[in-house]
Amino acid sequence: MAVPFLSVAEQAWKIEEDCERAAIRDALVSTRWYKYNLGLGLASAITAAVAGFLAGSGSERIALLSWADSKLLVSFFALASAVLASTLTFLAPAEKANAFQQTSNKYHALREKLRYFINNRCNEDGVNLASELQVFMLEKQEIDADHPILPEWAYKRAHQKVRDKVIRNKELAQLRAGAGDVHSA
Repeated sequence: MAVPFLSVAEQAWKIEEDCERAAIRDALVSTRWYKYNLGLGLASAITAAVAGFLAGSGSERIALLSWADSKLLVSFFALASAVLASTLTFLAPAEKANAFQQTSNKYHALREKLRYFINNRCNEDGVNLASELQVFMLEKQEIDADHPILPEWAYKRAHQKVRDKVIRNKELAQLRAGAGDVHSA
């Protein structure tokens, strides 16, 4: 099978598409890790507060429980708080969310550079277009090389989001074209 020859603009457009999908994918993963961080952090703080309250005068206020039961309840909340705090420290979801968000931002920045390149530089008859494309390819390779491990679901959701965006953009283009017809009438 023969590989079709792609112009510099077509190659740049393919890299731009990859960057768009990767940026969306990484933003989705960042959001997931942010939710884990929020959930674990809140649960840890609440269980620690309840354990502290019960260890103080709170257990005396619970008249329904015997002294042994109240000690057990305090121990349970203290243990739950310790487990949640340890899990939060071990998983480090805030750091992971930040890493994926930064990578997403890098892909977005590269995508914007490529858009400018395609829409402005590729229209010129410059001899440096291939070397400029090479710089973009190297930049993408650097981002890819430093990339954290990704779950499979992120690829599928990003693909769906890109598909939805393409459909939405086509609908907007049709609306704009229809609005232009109304204004010219």
